[in-house]
Amino acid sequence: LYNVFKFSIWSDEMNKNDNKNKKVEKEMDKKEPKILLIIPAYNEEENILKVCRDLDKYKQYDYVVINDGSKDSTLKILKENNINHIDLIFNLGIGGAMQTGYKYAYQNGYDVAIQLDGDRTT
Repeated sequence: LYNVFKFSIWSDEMNKNDNKNKKVEKEMDKKEPKILLIIPAYNEEENILKVCRDLDKYKQYDYVVINDGSKDSTLKILKENNINHIDLIFNLGIGGAMQTGYKYAYQNGYDVAIQLDGDRTT
């Protein structure tokens, strides 16, 4: 696990009103955070299925594989195994893949996004 990114968006209205702010913070503390594991993958045909199957054991986390323009059979493996993924049409590098994952997390209401390597290394 490399990076943890916590999403917190506060409107100007909330910042103006401390009582409202405290109420929202208490509500956020009560609920379990919605967590997404982002797995950037470039040419990971040898490891990606094992990584995803290992993660399937942990039902408290969702994950998305960002296929970063792989030239091997990574995309085919993701599709054949119905693995949640986003396919980038060309290699953007780790930064572009992670930005894609963070955008996905934000658009889908996740509270926390964590980067996990697709090659089973730390």
